[in-house]
Amino acid sequence: MDAVARPFGRSHRGCILDNRQRRAAGTASTPLGAARDRRSSPNDRREGIEVTEAFLRTTYTARLPDGRNLALRIGERNAALDELLAGHGARTWAYITAWNPGARRLEPAENAARHGRLISLLARCGKTFFEGEGVPDDPGWEPERSVLVLGVSLEEARDLGIRLGQLAIVFGRAGEAPQLIACTG
Repeated sequence: MDAVARPFGRSHRGCILDNRQRRAAGTASTPLGAARDRRSSPNDRREGIEVTEAFLRTTYTARLPDGRNLALRIGERNAALDELLAGHGARTWAYITAWNPGARRLEPAENAARHGRLISLLARCGKTFFEGEGVPDDPGWEPERSVLVLGVSLEEARDLGIRLGQLAIVFGRAGEAPQLIACTG
């Protein structure tokens, strides 16, 4: 599917991104890897570090209507993204996937269905978004269909990541480098 851009709009009743329905707890910005459960085992921590490293070694792409592809990396500013934000009157953005929740591989049909529900939700909520893929540097992990959502707050994006069962999302503000944000407490 090509890039999908939806206009900004007011909150839509029944949209999980609606501020009235958003979960109030746990919306602080937590860089992934900063919050650790002290009860976890060394193996759990090692696995968490490996997953975090994999997220950091991923290129987050988005297809634009003019045929260009944005390629985003954690910690690296992107002038083309800043131009896109300015052109849509947005100051914030998030990169979110519905694929492979909790970094557990799902069957392709289940991932496709989850992605379709995410697209439908964002369209229903009136969000501007562009489809793309998170493309890992590691050839052992397949690219994951994802979306770049413009004009979404950190709280909205993180809450959506939590609802999708994701370990993290990528979030940013105009003029700043993308950050990996944990979807756990």
